[in-house]
Amino acid sequence: MSQPVPEAAAEAAPPNPEDGADGATSPLVAILRRIPLTTWVTGFLVGGSVLFVLWVVNPDGLLFTRSTPTGGDLGAHVWGPAFIRDELLPRFRLTGWTPDWYAGFPAYHFYMVVPMLLVVAVDVGLATPLLVVVLPAIGLVATRLLRNRSTGWITRLALLGAATVLVVPVHYGMALKWVTIGGLVVMPVAGWLTGRLSGLPFPGPALTAVATLPFVFDRSFNIMGGNLMSTMAGEFAFTLAVAACLVYIGLMVRGLETGRGRAAAAAMLALTGLCHLLVAFYALVASAVALAMRPSREAFRWMLTTGLVAGLCSAFWVLPFWWQRDHLNDMSWHKLTRFRSYLLDRDQLAADFLTNDPPLQVAILVAIVGLVVSIAFRRRLGFVLAGSAVLLGLAFVHLPEGRLYNGRILPTYYLSIY
Repeated sequence: MSQPVPEAAAEAAPPNPEDGADGATSPLVAILRRIPLTTWVTGFLVGGSVLFVLWVVNPDGLLFTRSTPTGGDLGAHVWGPAFIRDELLPRFRLTGWTPDWYAGFPAYHFYMVVPMLLVVAVDVGLATPLLVVVLPAIGLVATRLLRNRSTGWITRLALLGAATVLVVPVHYGMALKWVTIGGLVVMPVAGWLTGRLSGLPFPGPALTAVATLPFVFDRSFNIMGGNLMSTMAGEFAFTLAVAACLVYIGLMVRGLETGRGRAAAAAMLALTGLCHLLVAFYALVASAVALAMRPSREAFRWMLTTGLVAGLCSAFWVLPFWWQRDHLNDMSWHKLTRFRSYLLDRDQLAADFLTNDPPLQVAILVAIVGLVVSIAFRRRLGFVLAGSAVLLGLAFVHLPEGRLYNGRILPTYYLSIY
């Protein structure tokens, strides 16, 4: 008569190669198993977008060679950060007179200085006097984020990478190239933050990240700012401002709904203006649209206090710029008058190598669908982007000819649609 098989023996199974010698699951596998599928999808889309942009802008490892960038106006920017590093910062100044081009001119009185300071910071690491002030602030923010248990591993990894870049000296040419492409590379992350901060459910934030790619690779303009061709032609400050502005829009939408995040929103709004004033106008248009969509005393107070703090943070550069505006030169750009082409179908562009790619008509149709969905689900971000596109389109048509060239409105108009 056969004996019954013990239950433990009956349930015995071959060892799992993922388990340790004692049968326990390894910590790495346990952590990976706890990550939700939505997080994997979001990470794949956002990370894949970043890596794709990085692959495009780094042919043959060019970003890691000791050469200086050129092309369009980009070659003219090679001089600036070195002048700040060698002449201005040792005198505890951010702007000053230089005897160089045009028999001398006021350096960085009328051009944004923060992107150039970033080049200096990446170039010399801790040697720059600027970081004596900046590093304690970065350390304080990093400490608070690292102590916060809700801070994800992606944020911690990004902080470690940023700290490494700022601390370790980098060849000047490499520093220039890294900052030049920085706005393009972080654009998908900024788009993801726009969706996440504004409260879009999955897969909304991942899609707002992917939606920055058509803007980055838009081939209908090459000097207006924000896309790949404009950045490589020297408008990298504009691109950095666009990335900062996207984060501000997400913070602003969340802040008007919850009343939180004034400090972060003010910092990003100030950074937007200090990287490029024209993009700050876009941020103000989006803010006005958001406030008009749901006016209230609390929302007005949030917007007013945030704007005041942002203005004070940027006043060290903006106020002298405003006081001395009579010395600004006029670029003599003529107003673009092919309104239907630039706003709807892009069939008549400024040069033969420019083209309607991606097709703007398709993007507009998809944007209309997005607005309908935003109405159905009451998503304020959709209202803000649609309202901004309408106002920017009207400004493109009705802005009088002058120092503010209406063509510089087009990048933010396209960005709102995408």
